[in-house]
Amino acid sequence: MKHLQSEIIREKNPGLTDEETEVVRQYLAANIATKVAEPIKDGEGNIKFPEDC
Repeated sequence: MKHLQSEIIREKNPGLTDEETEVVRQYLAANIATKVAEPIKDGEGNIKFPEDC
């Protein structure tokens, strides 16, 4: 999945370096995860996100 995401980023932004591409990929992955994930409360009342996201 990581490779596919990087390829798509490179297609849309061909001037990015490998490091810039990785920064964009990580930002997008974190952004998507936080928008899609549903927080849950554990037994102690702490809010957590499922590790599947």
